[in-house]
Amino acid sequence: FWGDVPFTEAGRGADDYTPAYDSQASIYDSIFVSLDRAVSIIDPEDVRTLGDADIVYAGDLDAWIKLANSLHARAAMRISFVDPTKATAELTKALSGPVFESNDDNAAVVWPGGTLANPLCLNWADADCGGTRDDQRVSKRLVDTLKVNNDPRLFAYAEPTGASQKDAPSSCDIPYRGYPNGLNTPSETNTCTGKVFSLGDYSRPTLAIRSASSPSYIMTYAEVLFIKAEAAERNLIPGDAAALYEAAITASMEQWGISSGDIADYLAQPNVAYKGGAAGLNQIAYEKWVALYNQETEAYAEWRRLDYPVLVPGPNQTPSLIPTRLPYPDIENSLNAENLAAAEAAQGSADNRRSRDASGGTPSSAAL
Repeated sequence: FWGDVPFTEAGRGADDYTPAYDSQASIYDSIFVSLDRAVSIIDPEDVRTLGDADIVYAGDLDAWIKLANSLHARAAMRISFVDPTKATAELTKALSGPVFESNDDNAAVVWPGGTLANPLCLNWADADCGGTRDDQRVSKRLVDTLKVNNDPRLFAYAEPTGASQKDAPSSCDIPYRGYPNGLNTPSETNTCTGKVFSLGDYSRPTLAIRSASSPSYIMTYAEVLFIKAEAAERNLIPGDAAALYEAAITASMEQWGISSGDIADYLAQPNVAYKGGAAGLNQIAYEKWVALYNQETEAYAEWRRLDYPVLVPGPNQTPSLIPTRLPYPDIENSLNAENLAAAEAAQGSADNRRSRDASGGTPSSAAL
């Protein structure tokens, strides 16, 4: 999110209120070392596991090894444009060990419900978690894109609009409508009534995403396959990029319960069929973006890294740019100003955040 951050000296509490900032490169080096160490010290035969207290894998240590290696591959791809040599070495190392092999390996926090419900559920008045809000909707950009590609994941991601469920819906009461990003209140006019649409005219996320026991995904098999597809297309590893691309889409759709027939129909579309080269990399980036729905921090990171799909700033965004690096918290300027100033000098002021316009152009400064 920010670039350089406190890492080596972070987390010391009262012993160090002014930690130095580490470079992104050194942090990634530490991530690789930590993941290697994690794999080396996990003994799958060790009976002293957390069991059901392990809210991700219920004590399955083999699964944790797969997750560590898969995360290692993710981190390797993050640096692949700024240090391709190291990225290739780390990616090869990661993929030489066991990584995710099916959706059964997906890593997610499995919420038990009740007072320990998925936090999304706690917001919604209609999700049986005691929430009071009903002011969040699926974005217009995602809904419209899924419609263009006849993507069956639309029905897994978005609920039909409330207006479309009326006894006699009008032609304006379409089943799936996304809400424009960056608006507090609706502003689109219903041409059938001449009035501004209400929130009921826009799609909520499905209950599969926001119920009490809905899982919060950490990493999925589909992401691992997209990593392999991109790496193969860029000749970082051997492999059939087209086959891996199709397998990744299939894994994503199967994760959301899409039927085999609908998956086959989707893959058979000319605009979905893999094209290879630069066009193929854009296809991988787009499909990965779709597959990372409900993993918003990962989708944001991958969009910044791959510059695709082309996203448009919200209508009230001033200036009309999408930020690609967040400003540091104000409290850092109050409590850790000297180290903050050093970090900004090394990478550019946080007030001059890297941004892209609607053309999806390359950012003005490099980042991992």
